[in-house]
Formats: sequence, C-alpha cells, structure tokens
Amino acid sequence: MASENIVRQRKKKEFKDEQDDKADELKDNALHNDNIKKTEGHLAGGYWLTRILLLRFLAFIQFTAFLVALNQNRALLGKNGLLPADSYLKRIKEHSKSTQTNHWSHAVTLLWLVDYETDIDYWLDLFAYAGLALSSFVFIIGGANVFIMLTIWILYHSIVNIGQRWIMIGAGLIKIRGDQCWRDLTCMNYHYQTQPVPNPIAYYMHQEPEIMHKAETMVNHFVELVVPFMLFLNRRLVIVGGFFQILFQLLIIISGNLSFLNWLTIIPSLACFDDTSISWMFTTSSKNKAKELEIKRRVDKQQSWFSIVRKLFNFSVGGLILFLSIPIVSNLISENQIMNTSFDPLQIVNTYGAFGRQCLTDKSTITVRTVWNLCFGGLIAYLSLPVVKNLLSSRQAMNTSFDSLRLVNTYGAFGSITKERTEVVFEGTYDDPTLPNAKWLEYEFNCKPGDVKRKPCLISPYHYRLDWLMWFAAFQNYQYNNWLVHLAGKFLVNDELTMSLIAHNPFDKKPPPKFVRALHYRYTFTPIGSEDYKLGKWWNRKRIGEYLPIINLDSIRPYLRSQGWHIPKQH
Repeated sequence: MASENIVRQRKKKEFKDEQDDKADELKDNALHNDNIKKTEGHLAGGYWLTRILLLRFLAFIQFTAFLVALNQNRALLGKNGLLPADSYLKRIKEHSKSTQTNHWSHAVTLLWLVDYETDIDYWLDLFAYAGLALSSFVFIIGGANVFIMLTIWILYHSIVNIGQRWIMIGAGLIKIRGDQCWRDLTCMNYHYQTQPVPNPIAYYMHQEPEIMHKAETMVNHFVELVVPFMLFLNRRLVIVGGFFQILFQLLIIISGNLSFLNWLTIIPSLACFDDTSISWMFTTSSKNKAKELEIKRRVDKQQSWFSIVRKLFNFSVGGLILFLSIPIVSNLISENQIMNTSFDPLQIVNTYGAFGRQCLTDKSTITVRTVWNLCFGGLIAYLSLPVVKNLLSSRQAMNTSFDSLRLVNTYGAFGSITKERTEVVFEGTYDDPTLPNAKWLEYEFNCKPGDVKRKPCLISPYHYRLDWLMWFAAFQNYQYNNWLVHLAGKFLVNDELTMSLIAHNPFDKKPPPKFVRALHYRYTFTPIGSEDYKLGKWWNRKRIGEYLPIINLDSIRPYLRSQGWHIPKQH
C-alpha cells in the first residue's frame, strides 16, 4: 500500500508539474504575442525599415544601370564608338559660344572638367566603376547619406547627358488622350508583339483571347488613373494602392524586356508601406532598432509645445534664409560673380557659406536640415510647374525633361501603340551583290528578333541599348538614324568593339565582308499549334523591301568624314 501511495503521489506531482509547465508556456506565448503587438504598434507609422528597402532597391537599379554603361559605353560612346561622345562635346563647344556656362547648360557632365578628347574611354569606364562601387555599398549597407547619393546621381548623369540617342498618372492620361486603341480597349491585341524587345512570356500572352486583352487594358486604366488617388487617403488604402501599383509593374516586367524602366517605377510605391507592413522582410535586431528609433521620434513629437515653437522657428529661419539668398543666387549665375561677399549687414548669408562663420551645434543642425528641406522642396515645386502644365495639356509630351539637370521630368510610355512589327536585318557578303545568287549572311543581335527560330530573350532589368534603338529605327529610315551607316561601316571591318554589342557575327574569325546591306521585314508571332510553331518557329516574317542600300567601305568614307567619325580600320 505504501508503495502504491508513493507511486500515486509521484504521478500527481508529475501531472502538476506538467500543468505548471503548460501554464508557463502559455504565459510566455502570451507575453511573446504581447511583445509582438507592442513592436508592431511601435513600428506602425514609422518608415525606418522602409528607407532601408527603398535605398537597397534603388541601389540595385543603379548597379544595373552602371553595369550596362560599363559593358556598352566604349562601343557606343567611346572614341571609336558608334556615336563618339568626344565628337558630341566638341560640337557643343563650337555651337555654344566660348563660356563654360553655355557648355554646362547643354550637357551637364563631369567630362567638361577632364581631357575628354584624349581619354574619353578611360573616364567613361571610371564613372561606371565608381558608380558600381557606390551602388554596391548602398545595397549592402542598406543606408546612405546625401553625399553618396548625390555622387551616384552626378556620375550617372555625366553619362546620360552625353548619351545622345542611347539614352504613372501621366502615363494613364497620355494613353486616354492618345491612341484610339486605349479607348476601345484593343491596345493589348498588339502590345506584346510590337513592344521594343519581347520575351518568351509575351509570345504566350499575345495568344490570349480578346476578352483577356480588353480586361488587361481596363486594369491598366484602373491602376494608372484611379489607384493614384488612393495615396491621398488613410494608411490602409495607401498600402493597398502601393500594392496594386507594384503588382501592376511586376506584371509588365514579366511580359517584356523594358530595361529597368518599370523597376524604377516601383520605387515611389515602396514609400506607401510603413515598417509594420514590411517588417517580415527584416531580422529581429533590425526591427528592434527601428522600434527604438520610432519610439524616440514619438517621444520627441509628444513635446508638443516645444515642437510647435521649434517648427515655427525653423520655418521663420527658412523663410529668412530664402529671402536673403536671392542676391546670392543672382550673384552665383552672374558672369561677374563676386566671391567672399556679404549681402546683408548681419552677414547671415554670404557667397562662401550659407551660414557665414556660425558654428553648427546639434540644435542648429536640425535648423539647417529643415532649411535644406524647405529649399529643396521649393526648388522641386518650382521645377514641377511645366511638368504639371504638360500633364494637363491636350498636347501632352512624353518622356521630356524641362531643365538641363533633369531633376523633374515627364513620363508616359506607349501613348501610341504600333500595330505591326518591322525589323531591320543586316547582311554581309563576299560575292558580287548584283548577282541573283549572291550568298548573304545575317548578323544576329543580342535580343531583337532576327532568326525566326531563335527564342526571345529574358533580360530585364538589364538593357541592350543597340537592340532598343534598332526597334525605333525599324519604323523610321536610315537617313534619320545616320548611326546605322556607321554601324554598317563597323561590320565591313569586323570591328571588335562593335561585335561585342551583337550575338553573332557570321564573318567571325574570317575576312570581313566586302559588301553590307540592311533589309526591312515585317514580323509576327507564329500562332500556337500552327505548322510553323511545330517547326520550332517563334516568328513569321515577310520581306518589305530594302532599308539600307548595298554599301562598301569606299562608298561611305566621304559620309563618315563629314560626320566627324573615324574611318573604321580592319584589325
């Protein structure tokens, strides 16, 4: 009996311990859930994690852009490129009088500060490498300051502004006002086939029934014309609006190779999400740090009387600085600029420093930041006036800059949809081109349609600039795109740099062709299940005619000289 009692008591104790453990576990879980709720509550309305996400996403796109520049700049813009940047800068210098100010107003680039006539290739590579390094740093760290971001901006614009041809609600409005197909919901019947560089998914989306294409067009109008107004409403609707916009851009990215255009369009939508909505992307330590920063911000904000007084003071100082800066700006842009001069008796604003000899304490740093934000906001608002005017105009312009720094621009893609796809196909031959049996061999570009059996490429957000420009050239003529003559000249000598821009040179490791020509074709996707589809063809094509007449190197020498281009030499 005693042993049975001992066993019974032991079981009771074990049962009690088990119940206590479960109770402790439930208490811990409740405490954990409570902590999670508190953390989420602290993160709601904060944007510390959002900043990290936005900066990393932007840095990824910047890295891609500089990678494109590094791989293609020499062949496109270098000393022996298709459109040499040094020749372009020389022409600006000749046609913009003699002052440096005029040069910079035509092309804002650091190349004006270096010997671009001799070392253009070196500086183009240096800009690209520096941009790659800085954008990689921002992506890895997930943070940056104004100096890093400004340097990246200057480096990229130093390339873009000498790029010549290589280079949301507005998009909705220009579509409604533009092509009739956006109003009768038929644009998507053509878009997937006729966009600049289709991918394999575009092939299948083109084959959808018409009712799907109409639905896609309606979704486009909803996202571009209705969803933007959600961004002015409460937190939840702002997040929903941001989600719709990002999803829409991802669908466009999936269905075509449009460079990093749609990736960039995602960035403003990322700002719709606060820390709570994206906290699942981050580690616990990152969330805790963001929580601490947000709590500190809220504590500072709760000191309402001090906050109001400080804001009034900051706005007053900002207004004063803006007013006193007017003669400074006038002096800055004057050809008779004066240095080390004050324009007010208190020497608050001078030509050599925004705050004279004033020391910047922690408190004054806040004021400086506020003044900076006010000034920058005022500048953007002023520069946006022509953009808004263009947005509301019945003659809305697409993809236009209104200042030489390209700070504020318009964007409106595919306001008009091309209804058929044409392509320029280059060919070369050793034979007498007048003979009907002359054997012509085709050049293949990296992504643009050529060989009807070649699968469309998938490269976004990377970008082949030459392929993109060939799409525009196909519905124009070679007289409007004189660089095509230069390209043909490069083919005539097997130019190594130019061959790095294409996928297949039929004369590789052979003597270059004696003659080159370009033909004009109409391309259409093969219907799924058709005989051509079964033969492995992605495209059908029909010859329209001649695009660039038959040429040899001797026939184009005078034209190349007249354009200031180097005569291609065989290597």
